[in-house]
Amino acid sequence: MPPRNAKSDGREKLMFKLQQHAGTWVPDTEDLIDSFVESYYLSLPNYCGAAINPPSKGYYLESGEEVMFKDLPLAMVVRKIASEIGKYVPVDLRDDVYHKVLVGMSGYRAIPPWGKKKTTPPKPARVRQDSPIPESEEADNQPPSIPLSVYETPMTPFSAPRDSKTSRQVLESFMPHLTASGDGYFVYSVISRDGSREGDRICARKPSGKWEVSHTIDDVPVHFLRDKLMVYTISGLEDEDASFLSDKREAAMEALCPDLTQSQRYQYRNLIIEDQRRINSPEYTPARYEEAKRILAANKGNRSIRSYEQAMQVVLLKEAFDAVDASIDYKTPKDARFPIMRDFEGAPKLIVRSVVVPHSAPLRAERMFLPTTTVDRDCDQVRAMVKTFCSTGDWTLEDFREALGPTMTREKLTTFLGKRGDDVHQHKSAAYLMGWEFFNRRQKMGLEVAGVIFQMDMQTLEENEQKLAVQSLALAERARALVKKQRKQLESLRDAQEREVKALEEAQERELRALEYSHMMNLSELEKSQAEETRALEDTPLERLNKRASNGKAGRRKKRTRR
Repeated sequence: MPPRNAKSDGREKLMFKLQQHAGTWVPDTEDLIDSFVESYYLSLPNYCGAAINPPSKGYYLESGEEVMFKDLPLAMVVRKIASEIGKYVPVDLRDDVYHKVLVGMSGYRAIPPWGKKKTTPPKPARVRQDSPIPESEEADNQPPSIPLSVYETPMTPFSAPRDSKTSRQVLESFMPHLTASGDGYFVYSVISRDGSREGDRICARKPSGKWEVSHTIDDVPVHFLRDKLMVYTISGLEDEDASFLSDKREAAMEALCPDLTQSQRYQYRNLIIEDQRRINSPEYTPARYEEAKRILAANKGNRSIRSYEQAMQVVLLKEAFDAVDASIDYKTPKDARFPIMRDFEGAPKLIVRSVVVPHSAPLRAERMFLPTTTVDRDCDQVRAMVKTFCSTGDWTLEDFREALGPTMTREKLTTFLGKRGDDVHQHKSAAYLMGWEFFNRRQKMGLEVAGVIFQMDMQTLEENEQKLAVQSLALAERARALVKKQRKQLESLRDAQEREVKALEEAQERELRALEYSHMMNLSELEKSQAEETRALEDTPLERLNKRASNGKAGRRKKRTRR
C-alpha cells in the first residue's frame, strides 16, 4: 500500500532527509541509490544478469527497459533506509535519526527494528576449532576467538556442514525460507563479498569482453554462506511472532543445519549473534566519540570544524588513513587494469592550490608544470603515497585534503582511503585522480614523497629556479649569437646580391654600347656604299651628256642675261 504522504516526501526527498540527518555516517546518496536500484533490479525475474553492465550504464531488463530509482516501491526504499540507519548511524543517535527521516512513511514503526527486546539465551560454550562439537548447552559461556577472515577459515565450529554439501545445495535447501523480495539481493550480496571481517569489502570485478562478476554462488565457501544464512534467520527473516525463537525461525534454522542437533543450532546461532554484536557494538566507539569531542573543543574558531559531525568526520578520516598500507611500492609506475586518462577539461577539475606550500596559491615555479594525461599509479599506490606523504613530513592530512580543493570533502577522502584494491569504480573517484595529480606535479618539480620538509622543498625549488635561470641565460646568449650570425649572413647575402646586380647592370650597359656602335658602323657603311653608287651613276655617258647639255643651256642664259 503506498504511503499516505508519498507525494510530499517521495523517494528523492527521503534520500535528502537521510543525508540531512545522517550524511555524516551513511555513504553518499549516489552510492545508496545505486545499491537500492541494484537490489531491486536483481530481485526482478526478467533481469539480464548480475551486474553485467557497470552502474554508470544503467540496469536494463530483457525487454530493454531501464530500471531507475523512481521505479522502486516506496516501501522498499523505506526498508532500505531503515537498514542503512541501523547499519551506519551510532547506536546512541540512530533512533533519533530513524524518527526524523521516516516518520509518517509506510513501514514506519514507533519502535525501530533494532529496538525490539529480545530474550537472549545464555552465551554458548567457547569451543576450539580442533575440539569435538559439544552436545550440551552447559559448557563454558565464553565465545570463541573469531578469525579475521571467514573466507579462509570457518568462523565457528558449526559453520561448515558435516554432510559435505556445496554452497548451491545449501542455498537451494534454504531458498523456501527467503522472502520473495530479498532472495535476489541476498544471493548477490553473498557472492559479491570477499568475506573480510573488517569492512566486508566488495569483490573486484574483472573484464572478459563484457563486465561480469568475479564470483558465482559455487565460488562462495559453504561455511561463509551458512553463516550469512544464519544471520538472515536472526535479523532478516520476516516474522510477526514477537518471540525470538518462533516456529518460522526454528524451521529455517532446521532447514539450514539439518546436520546439527537443536542444542548445537542454538550454540551456532548464539555465536553468530555474538559476532554481530562485536561488529556493531558501541564498545568500540566511545573512544571515537571522545576523540571527536576533543577535536571539536580544540578547534574553536576553525571554520572547517564547527560541529560534532565535522569532528567525527576528522576521526573517521584519521582511522581510514591509519589503516592504509604504506609498504606498497609506489615509486614504480604501474599500468592500471583499465586505461585511465586525466581529463583536464572534465571532472574533477585540475588542482588550483599549491602542492608545495599548504594553504597557498600556486608558486611561480609550479605554474610552469602540468601533469601528464596518463595516470601511471593504481589506487593502492596513490593511497600509499598519501600515507607516506602525510605521516613522514611537514604536511598533515588536512593540509593535503585542502590542497586538493574545496570539492574534496572528508567523506570522499575517507571513502577512498578506506577501500582496497584497484577497480574501475575507484578510477572515477575524484580523490584518486586528484591525489595522483598532486604527486605527479611534485614529481615533475623534483620533489619527494617521503620525509617532506617545507624548507627543503623551497630550497629545491630555488635551486631549480637558479638552474632554469642559468639555462635561460645560456639560451638567451645562444639566441643572441644566432641572431648576430644570421644578421651577418644576411648582410653578406645582401652585399653579394648588390654586387651581382651591379655587375649585371654593367654587362647590360656594355652590351647596349656595343649594339649602338655596331648600329652606327652599319649605318656609316650603308651611307658610304650609297655615295659610291651615286658617284658611279654620275660617271655614265648619258649623265655626262646631260651635264654638258645643262651646262650649255646655262651658258646661253648667262649670255642673254648680259645682253
